[in-house]
Amino acid sequence: MYRDGTAERLAVSRVSLSRVLNGRAAISTNLAARLERAGVGTAREWSSL
Repeated sequence: MYRDGTAERLAVSRVSLSRVLNGRAAISTNLAARLERAGVGTAREWSSL
């Protein structure tokens, strides 16, 4: 599944990523930084969501 591979690349659990993507959890500063390192926007952009 797409989320499994994405979670693995971001070094977060599939459950944590799923909660964020489904709007049940906020994006942590740690996840925002990981997304930035992955080349998906900036941590500041992610933190402002």
